[in-house]
Amino acid sequence: RHGRLLGGVPSLYAEPPPCGRPLPRDDRQRFVDGVRRIRAHLKAGDCYQVNLARRIDVAAPGDPVDAWRRLRA
Repeated sequence: RHGRLLGGVPSLYAEPPPCGRPLPRDDRQRFVDGVRRIRAHLKAGDCYQVNLARRIDVAAPGDPVDAWRRLRA
């Protein structure tokens, strides 16, 4: 299961490294408020497409640069 990613792209590890529980930086209400603001802008015609991003922290062992390199590969 973990040996392959994205339908045929081989992963670099047989098993994913252990990591902590994902913790969103913003609370749920702030996210909901953002969705409401976006919907108002869409309805007003200010824009036609919006990506609402959230930052999520995850504690993981190892070097973050190495993790970035694995994701990039």
